[in-house]
Amino acid sequence: MKKILQTATLCWLAIAGMAQTPTIPTPTQTDEIIIDNGQSGKADALDRIRYKVTIQNTGSGGATGTKVTVTPDPRTTLVPGSFRSSPLAVPDMYSCTGNVPINVSAGSGLIANDFDDNIPGLTLAAGSFATSQGGTIVIASDGGFLYTPPAGFTGTDTYSYSLMDGNGVGGGVPDSDVGLVTISVSGMIWFIDNSSVAATSDGRLNSPFKTPNDFNNASGPAPGQVVFLKYTGSNYTQGLILKNSQQLFGSGHTGGGNLADVLPFFPAPASVLLPSINGAPPVLENLSGNGVTLAQNNTVQGVDVGNTSGYAYVDNGGTVGTLNISDAGITGSGGLFSLINGGTVNATLGQLASSGFAGTPLLLTNMAGSISNSVAGSIANNAGADLVKVTGGSLGMSLASDISKTGGNSSVVDVSGGHTGTLTFSGGLSVSGAAASDGMQFDNADGTYNFSGPVSLGSGTAGVNIGNGSSGAFNALNASSIITDISGISFRVNNSTTTVTYAGTLNHYAQTARGIEIINGTGGISFSGTLQLGNATFPMTTAEAVYLENTGSANTISFNALNIIAGLSGGAGFPVFVSNTSGKIAVASGSFSSNGNLGTGNYAFNVSNTTSSGVTFDQFTVDLDDMGESGGAIKLNNTPGTFTFKNCPRIVNLGATTLIDAANFGTLVIGSTSPGNISSDGSTALNISNGAIDIQAVNLTSFNANGSMVRLVNTSGPQLIVTGTVSTNTVSGSQESMYLSGVSTSMVKFGAASTVTIQNRRAEGILLNNCTGAVQFGNTTINNPNNITLPGIRSTGGSGSVSFAQANVDMNNAGGFETFTDVDEPGNNNGDGDALYITGFAGTSFAINGGTIENAGDDGIDIRNSQNLTLSGVIIEDCGKNPGVPACTVDCNSSGIQAYNLTGTNNLTGSTFRRGRLRNILFSLASGSSTLNISNCTFDDTRSQGSPATDNLQVYLSGSANGSFDIENSQFLKSRTNQISVIAQNTSTVSKLDITGITMNYDGGDSAGILVAGEGGSTVNFNIMNNPVLYSQNENVVTISAAGTSQVQGRIKDNPDMKFNTPSSGGSIFNGIRVLSDGSASVATVLIEGNTLALNNGSDGINIAVEGNGAALINATLNNNVLTASGITGIPLDGINAFVNPTAGGTKLLCLNPNNNTVSGIWARAARVRTFSTTGVRVTGYSGTFAATWTAKGNTGASVAEFATGGGTITAAPGPCPLPTNPLP
Repeated sequence: MKKILQTATLCWLAIAGMAQTPTIPTPTQTDEIIIDNGQSGKADALDRIRYKVTIQNTGSGGATGTKVTVTPDPRTTLVPGSFRSSPLAVPDMYSCTGNVPINVSAGSGLIANDFDDNIPGLTLAAGSFATSQGGTIVIASDGGFLYTPPAGFTGTDTYSYSLMDGNGVGGGVPDSDVGLVTISVSGMIWFIDNSSVAATSDGRLNSPFKTPNDFNNASGPAPGQVVFLKYTGSNYTQGLILKNSQQLFGSGHTGGGNLADVLPFFPAPASVLLPSINGAPPVLENLSGNGVTLAQNNTVQGVDVGNTSGYAYVDNGGTVGTLNISDAGITGSGGLFSLINGGTVNATLGQLASSGFAGTPLLLTNMAGSISNSVAGSIANNAGADLVKVTGGSLGMSLASDISKTGGNSSVVDVSGGHTGTLTFSGGLSVSGAAASDGMQFDNADGTYNFSGPVSLGSGTAGVNIGNGSSGAFNALNASSIITDISGISFRVNNSTTTVTYAGTLNHYAQTARGIEIINGTGGISFSGTLQLGNATFPMTTAEAVYLENTGSANTISFNALNIIAGLSGGAGFPVFVSNTSGKIAVASGSFSSNGNLGTGNYAFNVSNTTSSGVTFDQFTVDLDDMGESGGAIKLNNTPGTFTFKNCPRIVNLGATTLIDAANFGTLVIGSTSPGNISSDGSTALNISNGAIDIQAVNLTSFNANGSMVRLVNTSGPQLIVTGTVSTNTVSGSQESMYLSGVSTSMVKFGAASTVTIQNRRAEGILLNNCTGAVQFGNTTINNPNNITLPGIRSTGGSGSVSFAQANVDMNNAGGFETFTDVDEPGNNNGDGDALYITGFAGTSFAINGGTIENAGDDGIDIRNSQNLTLSGVIIEDCGKNPGVPACTVDCNSSGIQAYNLTGTNNLTGSTFRRGRLRNILFSLASGSSTLNISNCTFDDTRSQGSPATDNLQVYLSGSANGSFDIENSQFLKSRTNQISVIAQNTSTVSKLDITGITMNYDGGDSAGILVAGEGGSTVNFNIMNNPVLYSQNENVVTISAAGTSQVQGRIKDNPDMKFNTPSSGGSIFNGIRVLSDGSASVATVLIEGNTLALNNGSDGINIAVEGNGAALINATLNNNVLTASGITGIPLDGINAFVNPTAGGTKLLCLNPNNNTVSGIWARAARVRTFSTTGVRVTGYSGTFAATWTAKGNTGASVAEFATGGGTITAAPGPCPLPTNPLP
């Protein structure tokens, strides 16, 4: 085998990054014998052959990866180390970040990819060279290099270098090659470093801008690039002006340890070391302008802004797009933000502080996003500009810094323009020494506004003002907050639906401005702190303390502790608390004092068309009674809910305004813990309707009233109690002095332990209409100097109870009188001339427990269709005496009491009834059931009234009425006719008539005694027993009468002193006791027993007569009576006279059973029995003659006679006469 050296030149082309197409012709290969040991020119063994291969790329595109394969002749062997090539400088490509050099080591340098048979022998020309784009490349001989791009350059930069082979091939083979370095520069960082000592200031890392103005004035910075501001320990004294989408990073960026960690792109490999971050932030200052002027979509991170004459951040007249700020703070003398052209800001800041800035530190318009700071600072100014002004947008803020205004005008916070974000202030917020400040203004503010730090508004013309369609939420939740010394309205919500929570204190001492004003504010509003509106030195005078109007119905306006002091002497003032159409209000506690002139028609507390969710004042004083003062205390109108005024020492006024005026309300509570005086002078004290009341007072007075003192209409609730004096003096008007209608209040007490005085009334003194609760009056006095013909007391309807400790009513003889056509049915003149007129009372008791009712033009008490009347210790006198009415004839009908259809249980106790015009009492019952109990009363003197005066007590029952009467221990004196007259008609029933223990005396004039009569089909049960004195003159002492088909039974028993008298020398036809039955089927069953009767010049002692032409019957049992006669002999006739009259027809019958009677004196006969009809008399135990029977039955007294004519007979009764069966008393 021949040994052959074979060589070749191999060319590798590596031109990358081009889109052109490479062209590679077919490589050429030549060979030559370089050692010819054998035959010349012929390859022999041990010759050496050199192969030369040439390959090239004649096209325009790169041919990276092209490979040429040289296959030696298989008969040859390659000589080791004999392969040689020309140097091949393969093109190089690097990337670089704008303004940041790259430092490429030899291992990755220019030679690293080049080709040669002896790489270590390759060399480069070292030095600093300019690149095609003006950059600088510093090349080391080993291929390493440092590349610095041109300032602000991005794109492709190139440099061509010479690759040299120190051991060339020779033979015409090139020993060098030219390589192309291509560097792609992308991304951009501008560097600002005020400590730079570089010769230039072009923004590159190694030659940064030395000032912000160098940056601002440079032409290179472009939108979207990164700007790095280095912390050097020295503040920058100029502001920065950013372009769109530029990102400003500072050394304070916390996103990593090096700037490379936070770039929006990856830095080029081999970039020199970028500045470190996560350290102290650089500080921008600009005493002649702004800190950072923004374009659109900027990011700022790790940079603080210090003193500026303008703003830390300001837009450039257009939207900021989306602005992101973090790892930043703002301190110093300038404003913070002026972003007034919209956009979104996302700013997370450390400290925010601004002092002495003449403009608005936070000026934000139509912004979205959020601004927050975490390190408390101070944002303050004393200039005439707002501190925080947010207009429109949905920006959210959370500020930890304190915000204070120490002078000038405008607001500490001003939000407007439909803003919808959430603003949270966790630092303090204050206004002090700024008399012209308008506090906090929210105008069409629809966001949420939270003040968790203390709010202190200590001066200015306004405190908090929320208005113009605001619909957000205002929450000042720090209990240390205070609003005080505001010269205008301290808290105002107008035309808004904002919900409000204020937990702090509010002190309002501006006398001429409202403390709280809410008009058309329909959100829920809560004042949970203490509110003091007015004080002793500066009370509210010419403005309302609280004014609420049209606040909606869904939400509540609540006050936790509301204290009000108001007062103005002299000129007219204003109401104090006003709520008109105000949804719901609530006051948990508080005090209320009003002393001054509110003005006529104005009220201290005036609530209308408003629901109370619980209004409570622990202390409530309204003192408006000094000369020149006017106004009312409380006015409620259409106000559901409860209003409570606990401790009320004085509620008084002067003038024409009603003191307490409430209508259509829930519950009104006054004086629940400590009642006081309620007094009006010139007006109504209480005008209350359609609500529940719980009112307590010591005294209730109304002087010089023009109308009523009290008007209660349709009230309910537990009570109205006045423990002391109730007094009114009416000077004009035509209203009742006290008017109660539809009152269902459980207990109403007027002067329960004292007096009720009604003077100069102009209508009824007291009018009660359909009251269903318990109504009580103390010692009541009602005079009538104006001769009012209406009743002093009128009661219509009602189902509760009414009581008077006393009723002193003097009608002054005013009024007419009623007439009647039927004696048992009095006419009705609707109370004209009556002292008391009661109709339709269906309650448990109408009670008068004392007093004098007198001088009524008609009746003292006219009570109709009512029940349960109680009189105790009452005097009723001189009724029916109107001097303007001519002397009445038989049709006048005036009584001390006129009771028509008085049912239930009625009690007259310890009372006196005297000098009634027609009678002292008329009791007429046409239907229903009634009980009348009379005890320890005096009935006196109808006689002095002259004709047609009648009875002391006159009782009529008619229809199907049922009456029970118990008359005991009373006196009946000087009656012109009967002392007691009880007449039952129709089918009525006197189920009980017990007359016991009474004294009946004629006292020097004619007086009948007791009349008990049954008429029609009535039933009467009576007991006249144990009466110590029963005297009459010129009329029977007792008359029992049965007519029609009536059934009358009863007892005249154990009356120890009965006397009939006549002063006439000619005697009298009347008797001691007369029993008459003269109806068609009437029955009188009587037991006359144990009585002592003296007769002076009368006719009979006991006269028992059956008359008429029907089937009348008397069953008479006479036991143990003592009968005496005196006077002129021949006038007294029979001690006992029993007869059946001579009228023809019928089946009349008298059953007589006399036993143990004693008859003495100048009687013509002790006893006489006569019959003049076909029936006769039946005598129990009759033994042939009446005389024998008389004696046999133990009777004494001489001259006993009997007569039987007209077919009549006197015979023995089959047994004892029937006795009464009605119960004993």
